[in-house]
Amino acid sequence: MLPYTEFENQVKNVIKSIDEVSNDIDEQIKAFEKLEKDKKLERIKEYTHEIGLDIIDFNLFYIPQWLNKNISDTQWKSDLNEKLNAINMDLEVLDLEGEEIKALYLKSLNLEQAYKELEYNQEKRRLIAERENKSIEVPKLKAAYISPEKEYDQVKHYVITTTDKEFKNLNSYLGLNKIEYTIGE
Repeated sequence: MLPYTEFENQVKNVIKSIDEVSNDIDEQIKAFEKLEKDKKLERIKEYTHEIGLDIIDFNLFYIPQWLNKNISDTQWKSDLNEKLNAINMDLEVLDLEGEEIKALYLKSLNLEQAYKELEYNQEKRRLIAERENKSIEVPKLKAAYISPEKEYDQVKHYVITTTDKEFKNLNSYLGLNKIEYTIGE
């Protein structure tokens, strides 16, 4: 049995040596492939700069499969040129709409999303303008008339900014609760 055990140990040592060398080779291959992908990614970024796509977030149009060995430089360049043409066509349409929609589009490269965001922004601005136009600034609302029949612990002064509707409700509340006030300057 001794020769068998000795032979088995020799085989295990040879296999261990082969595995170590194999692992080293695998690591070198992976490092080389990563280096190749990094170089290809750099070429892609340089090309996007050359054709003017560098003003847009790279991740919006980058396709990770471009780094695969089976994708040629010609193929990813063609993809980028097609994307650039599509963006330019969209921007030509958006020239009629204004700079805000173009800026929103360039953030996402999605026309539908850009229009929704523009609509949201316009509605927000409209509501703010509506609120500002309808608001009445009452500089001082105070319990200024002090009736001799009532004793006041203290007189407080308030400044209230409100819409017409809110002012009517406030006026009703003050009247129902018999709170005396004046509108000051």
